[in-house]
Amino acid sequence: MSDTVEKLLRVPVAGLRLGSQKLDRDASHYLTHVHRTVVGAQFSAFDVESATEGVATLIGSEGACATISVENLRESSRVPRQRLILIQAFGKGSRIDGIVRDATVLDVTDVWIVSTVRSAVTGSLDTPGRMQRWAKIAVEAARQCERGNIPKIEGIIELRSAFESLKSFGGSKWLLSPLTSRRFSDALAARACMDKALVIGPEGGFDADECRMAEAEGFEAVRLGSRVLRSETAVTAALGAIAAFSEP
Repeated sequence: MSDTVEKLLRVPVAGLRLGSQKLDRDASHYLTHVHRTVVGAQFSAFDVESATEGVATLIGSEGACATISVENLRESSRVPRQRLILIQAFGKGSRIDGIVRDATVLDVTDVWIVSTVRSAVTGSLDTPGRMQRWAKIAVEAARQCERGNIPKIEGIIELRSAFESLKSFGGSKWLLSPLTSRRFSDALAARACMDKALVIGPEGGFDADECRMAEAEGFEAVRLGSRVLRSETAVTAALGAIAAFSEP
């Protein structure tokens, strides 16, 4: 059964449940117009918010609305196998939006948005509104890349609090820095199979006290190439490197 499911078309379905249900307009269009699925055909339905999936059958299509029947509902099979925590300094504008999107696609399990000395955090920051937008971005990204779940997003929290939450963390802990000689590729090659926590600073980087605090909490400074990268570029490059080294 598992081999058969893997070969089926995967369709994101919000509120996936056993039995019959109507699909929303987007899912209906994707199933019946983009892929021209016919009544009676089976496909794999998955819900990233509940991290579930199941074999579904198209049982009706009327206008812009498709009706399906779902069986064998179970936990999603396409979820990250290791814990990967991204501790990302808050950035101005829409930078975090893109970071959340890339983190979701590249199998980050936890995204912690933190405030630092050089972060552009203000007292009037609309944290609830931003959290809702980041969650929506994660859902859309997971559906697009066919990931079975979404990362847990927390923020905006103090950098020290994030470090304290990792005192019992048993995986590798790294901080990206252009000032160290330790190459990220060397660190990854040595510990590719471990859980990981990665800290990436804001524009201008961490100050000296923050770097010392990270070192005291067991974070190893690593260098990502020979260039000084923008924060959002560094995230994608570092997570891409982790994905490449984690491939079986």
